[in-house]
Amino acid sequence: MPVLCNVEGKLVPPDQAVVPVLDRGFLYGDSVYEVVRTYSGRPFELDRHLARMEKTALRIDLTLPPRENGGNFDAKQLTKGSKLLLPVAVEGALFSTGDGHFAQGDGEVCVTAVEMGATVAVRFRVLKAAAGARAMRAPRFSHAGYFAPPEWAAPRGFIAAMGMPIREDGVNEGENLTLACRNALLNMIDLLQERGWSREQAYVICSVAADLRISNVVDVPNYVVSALLPEAIFAG
Repeated sequence: MPVLCNVEGKLVPPDQAVVPVLDRGFLYGDSVYEVVRTYSGRPFELDRHLARMEKTALRIDLTLPPRENGGNFDAKQLTKGSKLLLPVAVEGALFSTGDGHFAQGDGEVCVTAVEMGATVAVRFRVLKAAAGARAMRAPRFSHAGYFAPPEWAAPRGFIAAMGMPIREDGVNEGENLTLACRNALLNMIDLLQERGWSREQAYVICSVAADLRISNVVDVPNYVVSALLPEAIFAG
């Protein structure tokens, strides 16, 4: 899938994407970015920038939030050798793929991982009426082997930090999985700062290497999420 940039609604290769200094709206890969000049903290011509973002999204039919028919899953286990089942809702449905990662933690908490260009070979098989027969309402996938080398798929040595749905003021937001994830991440960032990393560096490390795992949803009201980080990433 070629990488294209959107400049004023026109799709061009990256080497042809010339963006004016005072008018910097563009699209790269699978995400829309908008950089807006400010004066005294106020956006300059914000309406124009927002209008172009809408035009960009409509122009290329982005499917960023994942849905039952596909989208940007960011599931790092979907690697070479994986089998993915997608419910198909319309006749003549098409397929595209992208957003390849060299490394990513489960969660991709800093919005980006170690992004890379990639060439993908895909084989298709249409299973007529299978989604309805199996009551399949969301994608399913499998892998016959390791999705990554075993030492990375199940690291031998790791550090971890837990998070529960408890706010900074001590209020318990029972069963708030998002808050539990956030707290696990913040606690891992604190742990990495103890090892000498800056807060910004720790945030990036978590995005590319830390895995957010749901440790339990049984001990209501406090779900537990653990952020796991392989020690081997610091070797050498």
